[in-house]
Amino acid sequence: MKPRLVVVGAMLLAGCTSPGVSPGQDISAVIAAADPGDRIVLGAGTHRGPIVIDKPLTLMGRRGAVVTGPEDQPVILITTTEDVTIRNLTVEGGYSGIDIRDAVDVLIDGVTVTGALWHGIFAHDVQVTILDCAISGLTGPLAQGIEIINSDSHEESVVQGCTIEGPMIEGIVSHVSHVRVLDNVVTGTNGRAISVTEMSAGTVERNHVYDVTGAAYYCGDMSMCTIVGNSAAGVEPDESGTTGGQGHAVLIQYHSMAFVEDIETVQISGEQLLVMLESFLVDHAPYPLTRP
Repeated sequence: MKPRLVVVGAMLLAGCTSPGVSPGQDISAVIAAADPGDRIVLGAGTHRGPIVIDKPLTLMGRRGAVVTGPEDQPVILITTTEDVTIRNLTVEGGYSGIDIRDAVDVLIDGVTVTGALWHGIFAHDVQVTILDCAISGLTGPLAQGIEIINSDSHEESVVQGCTIEGPMIEGIVSHVSHVRVLDNVVTGTNGRAISVTEMSAGTVERNHVYDVTGAAYYCGDMSMCTIVGNSAAGVEPDESGTTGGQGHAVLIQYHSMAFVEDIETVQISGEQLLVMLESFLVDHAPYPLTRP
């Protein structure tokens, strides 16, 4: 069955482009009325959140579409569902820009997140693919760009082609999850730029990290990591004073195992590769590399 294109406040005419849901209209009511699999298009302008998506559908924006929300809630919450796509939107404000919980087959594509308090994108108990996102201007003192947590019961999640700009404590981080982190650019973090931690398994490949403090790439807390073909430039010590925060390109620690290869570094204050606290390197990938 072909999904419907849901538009409000305009007619669909052959050969014409609909402006979609107009700013000021009740997006929640449109979602409530939508059938599973429908596509909802937001027109240019500022739309008020929060928005809750609890059924399979696509929410997308025309050029200039912005969704804003209050600081005490996520701007967009995807919960207890599957097969949801968020595409071509700017998301401003909120506790988190996009919050995904107990959901699978979620696609976040071409989304810009700014001004959130704690997370650009937060994902708990999910399978999500995040492509070509841009995250910046987070306001909380311990803000994180993308956090994927407690998702190891699902197929791996993917973060690819995103640009994440601090200040924030971590750019991309997984906890107890299977992840693939590819072709991203992270700058301005003050803890760890890209982190696979707390019994996670992950491939970290072809990323670029620059102008950060602490560590560029981290594998820790009983995790398995494949870290290949990445670069790091301008990595300085953080304020913690710990050995692990002294400006390392790659840090492996706390009972973790990693395969590390082809790390390009420029202006690294610490070690190019530091392995400590009962961790070790292996000569093959413990977690699969990207398929050709």
